[in-house]
Amino acid sequence: MVDTGSTLIFLPKDIIANIFKDVKGIRRNFSGQYIVPCSSTDLPDIIFTLNNQDLTLKASDYIIKEGTLAYSTESCYTYLQESPPYVDAILGYGFLQQFVSIYDNGNQQMGFVPRASIDH
Repeated sequence: MVDTGSTLIFLPKDIIANIFKDVKGIRRNFSGQYIVPCSSTDLPDIIFTLNNQDLTLKASDYIIKEGTLAYSTESCYTYLQESPPYVDAILGYGFLQQFVSIYDNGNQQMGFVPRASIDH
């Protein structure tokens, strides 16, 4: 499910466990959001395959290091949380900000393409 009103990326517990299996210093806050050391070098890329298209989130895409959602300079929130039992996955802002969403109402389908990077 894609949800423009959700901030987080909700994934099944087993997928989350696999993503973070080698990450040292990981923990969860009271609501279940994952927190990792900001300097962590063992965070993997996450590949979502939708309609036979691989869409990759790099660790820098799902770690929140600055802004109003930042936790601290040593520990960083991630956009990842375990999905509730009644849904497989919810792709919220943490996913959507990295891709251009294409909505085709006539054919009742949607797609994604990586957004262009903007170098400052």
